[in-house]
Amino acid sequence: MLGRHQKVLFTVLFVVFMSTKLAAQFTPVKTKINTPYGVTTIKTYQYTPNMYGNYLGNYNYTYFTYRFDMNVTLKNDSSFKVQSRIHVDSVYYIIAKNKRVKTNIYPKETKMVSAFYNGKMIVGLPNDSTWTFRTETGAINLYSDRPVSGYECAILMQIDSGQITPITAKRVQNAIPSDAPKRILKLIESGQLALALHKYNAYAKKEE
Repeated sequence: MLGRHQKVLFTVLFVVFMSTKLAAQFTPVKTKINTPYGVTTIKTYQYTPNMYGNYLGNYNYTYFTYRFDMNVTLKNDSSFKVQSRIHVDSVYYIIAKNKRVKTNIYPKETKMVSAFYNGKMIVGLPNDSTWTFRTETGAINLYSDRPVSGYECAILMQIDSGQITPITAKRVQNAIPSDAPKRILKLIESGQLALALHKYNAYAKKEE
């Protein structure tokens, strides 16, 4: 017979094992999308139940599968609530359900969408293929294709009120001064671009 502590340990290990197995059913795939701000690369996930133990990156698996509670405002000013993932095909879309009828809602059909994340409303503005959500405001604004706050999902950047552009190593190097703290410059060298921008925003705010 298993003792009490052994049962607890077994339960914990089982939950961790099953979580890993479920997560591993999604394989990360890099996808390039065209936006009015240029071509940017995002990570999406394909369902592959035969693949186990594959490494999944930080944010994309969680937020790719997450169902957001969203307010949708259409171009005719009508609005409604949906709970949907943000799906990615050749363009982005969300799914609205009315009884058993499902309707795909595309960015070009909307004026805006919004969702609450960690108690904060995140607003997304449409373009031809995506919604753009500002996820962090600072010396360098960060934008995402998901309604979440913070830098983890950022794929676009904007200096002050200038042009919104995809995050690339060259743009980040040009945006962050060479006399910035070494810890921030090292993040750029290691390819942690969104984190470097986030850290620089915190540094710039202290220097004001």
